[in-house]
Amino acid sequence: MKRFKVTVLAAVMAAALAVTACRVQPKPDPDQTMTPAETKASAMAIETSALESSSETSTSETTMGTDTVKESKSEKLPGQDFDVREELFKLRNDVSVKQVLVIRCEEGTKGHAMYLVKETGEDGNTNWRIARECDAYIGLNGPGKTKEGDTKTPLGVFGVRTAFGIKSNPGTKLVYTAITPDTYACGCEKYYNRIIDSKVTGHKCTDGEQMYYYSPEYNYGLATDYNPNNEYGKGSAIFIHCMGVKPYTGGCVAIPEDDMRYIIQDCEPSMKIIIQKF
Repeated sequence: MKRFKVTVLAAVMAAALAVTACRVQPKPDPDQTMTPAETKASAMAIETSALESSSETSTSETTMGTDTVKESKSEKLPGQDFDVREELFKLRNDVSVKQVLVIRCEEGTKGHAMYLVKETGEDGNTNWRIARECDAYIGLNGPGKTKEGDTKTPLGVFGVRTAFGIKSNPGTKLVYTAITPDTYACGCEKYYNRIIDSKVTGHKCTDGEQMYYYSPEYNYGLATDYNPNNEYGKGSAIFIHCMGVKPYTGGCVAIPEDDMRYIIQDCEPSMKIIIQKF
């Protein structure tokens, strides 16, 4: 995909977005009303500046005073078929979605997480505010998951099934699954890609994770709806969870525990998760 070089203007916009919780725009001049296309272009500039400002570890080259577009020479990965800016623009106009967690996959197993919150100004316009951002780890073999066991992180736009944790519920609007010694992220065909209680189901899980013994990773977490139909072999248990001692995951996304806890406390069930390499 295409990666944008950072211009002086974009850098200024990015700084304003990061520092200001929600800047109220002046009321539009009736004689200077923008067309729908101009409105979308202006709005997407905010998405672009947010993405460019998120980390100094971006793979884009920094060249002051130029807006040259750099063409990526790498082949597209599975799931790398959408524009993150377009998705953020669409979600900004979706009244049901108020938060987005953007995971940027970088080199190797490194990543960067941005928790965006939608805010509405006095003029009625909505914008994304970066409420939290942090480093992240992704799958051992990078992004582009296609099957079980490839230790890759899937790319795409996902919803949230449930919050969970070994630690007690920190206070969340989501359904919270308390992890006990009987809790499994099941890899067996019968309950594939589901978190189950073996006592409740009566199922002896012979393939999967006994989640209670994965601490600090599962102290807090979010189960994504990757593989929503639980298709056997396509990949399972794709979570956003706490960092452990390893600088990689088996395909999930790991972030610091403080950030994980904050997101669980703040987000709503309609939150979307965007994972992409850009």
